[in-house]
Amino acid sequence: MSRLARRVAALICVIGLAAASVLTAGPAQAGTAPSSDCTTIRQRGPTVHVTDFSGLTIASVKQFYGTCSGSQRNWSYVWIWDQAYTTWDIHVLSTGIRAETSPGEWSADLGERSGGWNQQEVKSYPTNTAYQCTKAYATIDIYHKASGYYMGFREGGTARVC
Repeated sequence: MSRLARRVAALICVIGLAAASVLTAGPAQAGTAPSSDCTTIRQRGPTVHVTDFSGLTIASVKQFYGTCSGSQRNWSYVWIWDQAYTTWDIHVLSTGIRAETSPGEWSADLGERSGGWNQQEVKSYPTNTAYQCTKAYATIDIYHKASGYYMGFREGGTARVC
């Protein structure tokens, strides 16, 4: 193998390792309770990724449940990916839980909470919906970092979980 071929192979290996670390960093470790009195915490359903207008993943949305103040509760969790900050100013407009009130019909937003500018994680308030079919959601505003121009919003929500 020529010296140039070895260097190219080494560069491809480094790029692959860097890409793998970006894809596995952050969201997999995210998932803390909305308050200190919540215990026995588990994720409910799969993680959903929210993308910007170019397809870049900007956030992960998860639903959790646990025992809070002696009662089973659900809450949503949003994690903004590090790579999103290099391109956009991000504002988590809202995150919360929606409960199924009848087949295909959903409640108003429960436990809703907003985040601050460029806040990396936002958790909704715990909701009394642990024994209902629910889904977590997030609405995220996106602004151009250099100009401050409003680019629009993106939404994401987990699948229905019962």
